[in-house]
Amino acid sequence: MKKILEGNRIFKEEGDYQTRYLIFPKEKINTYVDLTGYFVKHGDLNKPVKWYCPDDKYNLTNFVRPEEFDASIYEYIFYTDFGFVRELQKILKPYGFNINNDMSEFLKIKEISREITDFLKMGLIEKDSSLIYPDDFTVVEGYEFEHLGQQYKFIIGEDYGYYCTDITYDYTSNFLQESIIEHYYKDTAKYREYILKTNKGKWYKYYPGDTANNYWIIEDLYEEDLIVLDFKEYIMEKNDSHIIIKKDTLLDIPWPSFIDKDTQYDFYFSNKEFCLQILQEDNKKQLACINGKWKKYTKRVRKGDKVYTLEWEIKWDDLEFLGTSTIGETREEEMSRETMERLLEDIRKNSPIMSM
Repeated sequence: MKKILEGNRIFKEEGDYQTRYLIFPKEKINTYVDLTGYFVKHGDLNKPVKWYCPDDKYNLTNFVRPEEFDASIYEYIFYTDFGFVRELQKILKPYGFNINNDMSEFLKIKEISREITDFLKMGLIEKDSSLIYPDDFTVVEGYEFEHLGQQYKFIIGEDYGYYCTDITYDYTSNFLQESIIEHYYKDTAKYREYILKTNKGKWYKYYPGDTANNYWIIEDLYEEDLIVLDFKEYIMEKNDSHIIIKKDTLLDIPWPSFIDKDTQYDFYFSNKEFCLQILQEDNKKQLACINGKWKKYTKRVRKGDKVYTLEWEIKWDDLEFLGTSTIGETREEEMSRETMERLLEDIRKNSPIMSM
């Protein structure tokens, strides 16, 4: 992932039905102040209807760059809570105002008397509700850009409870722990879409967020997604050092030499998994001698163990039990280029993966 994330940061976005990750250019991520509160210009304290109150968790316009907001034009900046509104109701009641403990009702009043204004100023605002800008305000990160004449703003809300954003935390360090070992691509009407496989066995879909590549999106792909994925539509990209680790740089360790050759294993074969292996241009064929016959296998586990134990593994529905043998009765063969091309052609014409 290092090349993909070079000069970028990636953030998790929680959705109703899926989780995805947004990639933003690092140098364009800025800090934003959350203008939650009440802002009263000089001379307007007695005119509640003129107060500026961006106290709305649903609105992205509440978030501004610190240098873009001129706090000097405001005489009072303060916050409210239910206790503030309740005390305000007590102050207003003798003067015939009833706001039903609702601050929005108070903000509809055109003008209040000087006596009420003094009570409001001395009894509530200056008591313990005053705010200093920007020191007393929540500061978050965000990314903003213009595309096709429209302004876009993404706010990283973390766990502040903002309704206007589903973007939570920075996951850059998490993704940098993964390396891409395979990737595929296809060109759509709007962009090029990638399918990525990492060294941790995870699969992702990777594509631009807009036609100008202002940001990129990574989506988790789970086993149910891979089962229905039409690999025939994708091209496997080879030896691209800018995106993918070259396969010949991976360690080729003869693991069987470190395993007890008399240990018994159960062997299984899935034609769909074998076809996927061919599509991934893996020319290694695994063979096991079972009851005196050499048979292709795609999965082996210790005798009696469960076939699938890892969450990310694809549970192939055509898995067939071949029998039991020892690790000493196995071997690996390389398929020739001609054999691979023939198998690839057969799969593209009638892929068993697509019949699932």
